[in-house]
Amino acid sequence: MRKKANIIRREMAEFAFDLAKFKEKKAKIFMSYLCNGDKGHFEIPAPELARIRKKEAEDSAKILGAEIQGGMFSDLGLYPDEEARKKVVDLIIVARPDLIITHSPQDYMCDHTTTSKLVVDGSFIATLPEL
Repeated sequence: MRKKANIIRREMAEFAFDLAKFKEKKAKIFMSYLCNGDKGHFEIPAPELARIRKKEAEDSAKILGAEIQGGMFSDLGLYPDEEARKKVVDLIIVARPDLIITHSPQDYMCDHTTTSKLVVDGSFIATLPEL
């Protein structure tokens, strides 16, 4: 049986090595990122930076032969609310992963810790029969 991995992180570049290992093992890879990367640059305007980050994510997915979805929230605009929870649950239901890799709940950045919380909650919620 072919295994599937779903990666839900804020920054995809952090996972290049791990994802390459899964690709070597013929796993189907779904890459999901919640924030669009529009903050954090002193010279590039937010809309342009978000476009750059989207292209970077798409390019990395293409190299790995992965499906990719994301950029639903602006940086620092991700909260552990019903809207975000539903989007994460939907990502998990679509991917049907055998393995999910995400941020540590003790990460240094609020978008990272929020992503972690949403993924842990969503991985349980996605298994409920009433969905």
